[in-house]
Amino acid sequence: MQAVQGARVAIDLNGERGPFFLSLGLRQGDPLSPVLFYLVVDVLFALLCRASREGLLTGLVPHIVEGGLTHLQC
Repeated sequence: MQAVQGARVAIDLNGERGPFFLSLGLRQGDPLSPVLFYLVVDVLFALLCRASREGLLTGLVPHIVEGGLTHLQC
């Protein structure tokens, strides 16, 4: 949660560490952003599968794909 909510960060430039400052959490281009994205996508995938199994969600083109197509994920 510290990485998402914010943390103390210092910038190291040419071997010299600058003063610490408060980061406001993840931003675009942060190396953790793709990891968090895939975690959220995996949870959404599980929720869609569960909703489909329990009959709460009807997929598209059920005549082509058994049970219908609820999402696309490789």
